[in-house]
Amino acid sequence: MNEDLFHKILDMINRISSESEVLHEPVDGAHEEFDAITSGLNMLSEELNAKSVSVEIFELIINNLSDMIILFDNDLKVKLANQSALDLLGYSSLDLNHKHISEIIASDITLKILQNQESLLNLRNLESFLYTRKGKKLPVFMTFAENLSSSLFVKGTLCIFRNLITEKELQSDLILQDQIIKNISDGICLFSTTTAKIVYANEKLYEMFEINIKESDDVMDTMAPFPLFPRDSVDAPMSEAMHKKGYWDGQTNFIKHSGDELWCHTTVSLIEHSDWGTLFLIIHKDITAMKKLEQQLETMMMTDPLTRLHNRKSLMRVLEREYLRSVRSKLPLSCLMIDIDFFKQFNDTYGHDKGDHCLTTVSHLLQSEFKRNVDYIFRYGGEEFVVLLLDTRLEDAQKAAQLVINKMFKQNVSHASSPFEKVTLSIGVATLLFNVDFSLEKLLKYAEIALLDAKQKGRNRISLFTNNT
Repeated sequence: MNEDLFHKILDMINRISSESEVLHEPVDGAHEEFDAITSGLNMLSEELNAKSVSVEIFELIINNLSDMIILFDNDLKVKLANQSALDLLGYSSLDLNHKHISEIIASDITLKILQNQESLLNLRNLESFLYTRKGKKLPVFMTFAENLSSSLFVKGTLCIFRNLITEKELQSDLILQDQIIKNISDGICLFSTTTAKIVYANEKLYEMFEINIKESDDVMDTMAPFPLFPRDSVDAPMSEAMHKKGYWDGQTNFIKHSGDELWCHTTVSLIEHSDWGTLFLIIHKDITAMKKLEQQLETMMMTDPLTRLHNRKSLMRVLEREYLRSVRSKLPLSCLMIDIDFFKQFNDTYGHDKGDHCLTTVSHLLQSEFKRNVDYIFRYGGEEFVVLLLDTRLEDAQKAAQLVINKMFKQNVSHASSPFEKVTLSIGVATLLFNVDFSLEKLLKYAEIALLDAKQKGRNRISLFTNNT
């Protein structure tokens, strides 16, 4: 063989091999690829025939193709198969030669071949399967070229098969992954930090935020309609964690499309993608039901079961919060400490059921008098109550306390063991000011001192805390 012909054959091998790379989408564009391969093989066989090149050279060329190539004679028996066909079907050349097409190709395709042997062009570009030596099905994409004529081989049918097992496995994996993601209970989205766009969101995320998928075609183009995380509460700690570990998780709170509250346990992972660049993988797990249960339990722990007022444990939390608010705003914070006079004697005389009713009567009175959103009422102990009044000066707190004492007296709840013959209240009043040395710890203490003073002075009265109290 001369050098020009040798290089021409190599060029042909390279061209056909490059045209027969594995397809990512076998159905689209495959017709043109297989036409190119078939045409190339025909041209090559004619050129080799004209140069009197042997069939061994032709076999050398087709054995360098990644697609399976099988030549069937007029009796539809294997005449020639390239190395790819032998490897993938598991045959030796000797074993495969002279096998009938029906032993290799799926029966429905074989039947079509037998029926259309005079017009195999109707059978181009089919997706089916071949039988391996062990009887397993090998998915393939196939095309046929009929009436090949050359002195290199007898007239027959050339079949080209493309192995689809990789594509089928990939499709199967993608279907499985899609089913997993569709059925997972978490909302998932991918957010591109490069384009500042959401590139993927699963159906559960739409459901969690109560957004109609059909009405949200722009979801892939912007961050809306999904908030990724509440920036004001987690942005700083999340940024720090992402910088150190590439990962963050924590509780997040959103308002859904309907206006309802949505609590999530959110994880954010940093990943790199060859096409989309740097991505945030954000997974929202709906914990709203659990959060509501936690809030209910916390409310129960912070609530007195009899009066439904805040309890003593809640007092310390609210007191600290309101104290800090008073410090920031430089507003006065007043405290009323209230005691039911001679309550032990009331219980001894009328019993505990009547005692409970007396406690609820007092709690209702306090709730009717202190209605501002900065007024807080607590059951402090057995017969003691505490009222916190933000932005209330001492003289205003004194007036409010006197009003409560008067209204309680007018209710005329009988108390035979009291010198007043009715249920009365004693109240100590203290106010937190910022022009004197006055601390949070001292507020309750001074209100209690004032209450003790009211009791010592005969009860059914108020007492204000002063330096002389």
